[in-house]
Amino acid sequence: MPSWLHELLVKIFAERPEFAFELAGPRLGLEPLAAESVEALSGDLMQLSAPQARADAVVLVKRAGKPVLALVVEVQLSRDRHKPFSWPVYVAGVRARFECPTALVVVTPYPGVANWARREIFLGPRGDRLRPLVLGPEAIPAITDPEVAAANQGLALLSSLAHPRGPEAVPVALAALLGADKLVGPEFRMYNDQVALSLGARERAELEALMQSRYEVKTEFLRRWMKEGLEQGLEQGLEQGLEQGLEQGLKQGLKQGREQGREQGRTEGEAKGEAKGKSDALLAVLAARKLAISSAQRERILACHDLAELDRWIVRAAVAKKTAEIFAPEA
Repeated sequence: MPSWLHELLVKIFAERPEFAFELAGPRLGLEPLAAESVEALSGDLMQLSAPQARADAVVLVKRAGKPVLALVVEVQLSRDRHKPFSWPVYVAGVRARFECPTALVVVTPYPGVANWARREIFLGPRGDRLRPLVLGPEAIPAITDPEVAAANQGLALLSSLAHPRGPEAVPVALAALLGADKLVGPEFRMYNDQVALSLGARERAELEALMQSRYEVKTEFLRRWMKEGLEQGLEQGLEQGLEQGLEQGLKQGLKQGREQGREQGRTEGEAKGEAKGKSDALLAVLAARKLAISSAQRERILACHDLAELDRWIVRAAVAKKTAEIFAPEA
């Protein structure tokens, strides 16, 4: 299941398909767009039977109404061992559908994922291979203008993820936060969390100090940002307190339960052991006196845990002429 963050970043290319060409074109040796048209298409490759054959986005470049280039765009946030097998399927499906040159473009804000995605994909024993064009952090622009960030919040978030440290980190994060003013509810909180978590510790502290001192809560966004942060802090505090309370209560309960269980087990064990000893003594008396005993009578003796009852039976066994006299009711 794609994450909220993944889906938001994929929307970049659905809402602004020319951005993919702007990033990939120079790296593919292509001239800037002139009269060509660029459009975003669904990533569903419907002519293929495999249900998993769905790219994140497909960007089609046309000239005079005819497809001249297709870009299969994949937003990758982590390594995935299945992708080197599914990516060639995406490229082949799009190439067959539009009958034009097709390139695989992988977009990721993380250097480690970018290095992984740059590996050539070997297709067969003859050395056929697919080379992904990877747009890592170095290819993603630093968005520092809040108005630009507001116009494309996904791009602003991608920019903040790609530039978490260094002199550009705080301006990029601040633009992303200010550009998210129209988001509401959980989406607003998740967006803010992603921006904040992308920063290094020093950059995050600098951003918080900047927003508290320089901006003085002048805008509705900053009031919401601080309010959301306070509410989130209270919520997390309550959850943490509840978890700690439950954990401590559980530990204490288990400790008391173990102690009570050990004590109860010790008491019950001693009682059963004493009863077993008396049962064996009674059977020994019966055997010594050669009094016949039925299976039912033996089971009754062994099943009895009433120490007083066993004592009475032992006394009777010493003088009884028949085994039945041992179990006779009190007169």
